[in-house]
Amino acid sequence: MNELPRELEAFLAGPPADHPSAAFRERILEETEIFLPRPWISRRLAVPAAALGMLVLWGALTSWSILRRPVTPPPAVLAPAAFVQAPRFSEIASMPLSPAEMLEWQAIESAPQIRPQIYWSAGQTYLADEGDYLSALRCYRQALDAGTPELREVTDDDDLLAMVLKFDRSHKENKK
Repeated sequence: MNELPRELEAFLAGPPADHPSAAFRERILEETEIFLPRPWISRRLAVPAAALGMLVLWGALTSWSILRRPVTPPPAVLAPAAFVQAPRFSEIASMPLSPAEMLEWQAIESAPQIRPQIYWSAGQTYLADEGDYLSALRCYRQALDAGTPELREVTDDDDLLAMVLKFDRSHKENKK
């Protein structure tokens, strides 16, 4: 019962003095090869598979851009444009100005002390009479740029555009 198998005694005796033979190594490899994990794809096929994948991706992207192009009919032959007489400066200068435009011109030509109030009135007139938000915004900005800090305070008679501009200005000043 105390006797150990010969292979186990040789193993416990220490490392072998000479290297194992090639036949022994081949036998061990054959017996243990089934326990080694197999790669999913052969290394020889990895590079061609990657190249094929890139080719398929390039083809898909190219065909997608071709499919997304809009189909347009050929351009129709355009008739020659008729000559339009542009109004002359004298005609433009003789056109009547709206009340808001007159106020804006007065603000441009006025003294710097009263300029913000006139710009503010012009902006209110643009909104009330003409509904012109862009011109009102331009006048309000000019008034706030040239005006005093008291003009930037929101009051009861301010419209929504004026309140938003005043709030934005005060918010920017508080950030500085």
